Amino acid sequence: MSRIKSQAEILGVGVALMILVLSTAGITHADSVVTTLTVGHNPEGVAFDSANGDIYVTNFGSNTVSVIAGLTNGSVTSVAVGNEPEGIAFDSANGDIYVANLLSGTVSVIAGSNNTLVATVTVGTSPEGVAFDSANGDIYVTNFGSNTVSVIAGSTNSLVATVKVGSGPSGVAFDSTNGCIYVANLGSDTVSVIAGPTNTLVATVTVNSTPQGVAFDSANGDIYVSGTIQDLQVYTMDYNEGVVSVIAGSNNTMVAWVNAGTVPLGVAFDAANGDIYVANSLETNAVFVIAGSTNDIVTSVQVGHNPQGVAFDSTNGCIYVANFNSDTVSVISSSATTVTTTSSSSSTASTILSSTSTTTTSSASTPSSPNTPGFPYPTVAVVVIALLLFASYVAVRRRMTLHPEG
Repeated sequence: MSRIKSQAEILGVGVALMILVLSTAGITHADSVVTTLTVGHNPEGVAFDSANGDIYVTNFGSNTVSVIAGLTNGSVTSVAVGNEPEGIAFDSANGDIYVANLLSGTVSVIAGSNNTLVATVTVGTSPEGVAFDSANGDIYVTNFGSNTVSVIAGSTNSLVATVKVGSGPSGVAFDSTNGCIYVANLGSDTVSVIAGPTNTLVATVTVNSTPQGVAFDSANGDIYVSGTIQDLQVYTMDYNEGVVSVIAGSNNTMVAWVNAGTVPLGVAFDAANGDIYVANSLETNAVFVIAGSTNDIVTSVQVGHNPQGVAFDSTNGCIYVANFNSDTVSVISSSATTVTTTSSSSSTASTILSSTSTTTTSSASTPSSPNTPGFPYPTVAVVVIALLLFASYVAVRRRMTLHPEG
């Protein structure tokens, strides 16, 4: 009897521990929208200025850039730029903000010190994405209509190089570990890799279909590229499902891909918690959060309609998401910090430019299996073990009831 009782006590402790694990399993990621800000018409790109603490949002339909104070989330000002501004990036060396104007074929340069327009640089046709190379001080601009990347010297705001890439280059990001620039070619289903020191093409990586947004994870050294799996013949329930391709910066091969909603666009890395935030447009209207340590979806956050650009504010720890069809910016916090809500201004509307492109093939790699959002596999294992322990506990208790003297 004492032996059976000891077994029951051990199993009881096991069940209690499993219940404790299950009760705390879902509280590690508490990402939520803490405020929503009104900006201009059709906000698209977002960038954080680490020097003045402000957030800059391109308004595609207003031909302006809204400036938000990161400390208060209040409106600072609005700056007039070129026609149909899209991509935007902050130059931490000179303190300026660079804005790609799709219809104008130019890049507007805003001084972060006083939020005034200080220069306009002519680039290729239909510029979209912008990224800053902190190693060489240059700014890289993808030209969707020219299939090129324009290189602007941050010291002089002059064009210093033009690099030929794939079809329909869109998003772009800088890898501070290997010094390369990664360009998502929407029409080629590839990512072009440019060496920052020489501004030459050094690699082409085949990824999933229609790649658009790009972000670099400085913690694990990987590059995350948003797209779809329309043309990739893999096991999936929906061949139009959104996916994020993961490229290893160490060898420029695609090492994994993560299912992420329907039409993932903007991507940003949160250096504070190590997560990657992916904006999902159309019917999803959510931001999916990927753990950089495991490449698993850990949560999703509902935001405004048709979210596109995403940026991380390293000062207040919040994620800023531009909602194209809502004329708003959602502010996501992974902590319980209270954020002040302040509205801003809106302005005139314009039409949205829709683009099509062709498909090419390049060097392929073999990714690992997708990680689908939903119930995490580790949690499933914990549940199964808990159920088995509970069943054993019930069996032992039953033996104690049937054989009280045994």
